[in-house]
Amino acid sequence: MNYVIKEVETIQEDLSSSPQVLAAGFVYKGAKKNSTELQYATASAVAGILASFIGGPFTGPIMGILVSFGGYYLSIHAPRAYWITKTYTKEERVTDAYATLTIRKDHHYYKYHDHTGFIDTASTIQVCMPYGCGPVEEY
Repeated sequence: MNYVIKEVETIQEDLSSSPQVLAAGFVYKGAKKNSTELQYATASAVAGILASFIGGPFTGPIMGILVSFGGYYLSIHAPRAYWITKTYTKEERVTDAYATLTIRKDHHYYKYHDHTGFIDTASTIQVCMPYGCGPVEEY
């Protein structure tokens, strides 16, 4: 039987250590520790599940990172996948009645439950306007 169980824990400490993102005008909004119990047979299936948790579907570099993570998961037969998601936002006010909100999420993947053994990072971005939000895209 294939199944996935996701756990999320809000991180209380300040992990806003991305000077490039902050320099681009984004404001740090917080971080969450994520872990997922994965019971799948292929790296692409693991990648697809992880993409669904971070707002997929994806192509290009993000899917490559997720497939790499899926391959790592399968190579050690780990019972769980681990990552930290950091969220940043940037508001651009065009007029008093119109603004856009850009949401950036950096997903940092790790080998171990204590979020050590860094594997790679996948970043997503989404632009929201008064009439709704656009698709989640790789950044």
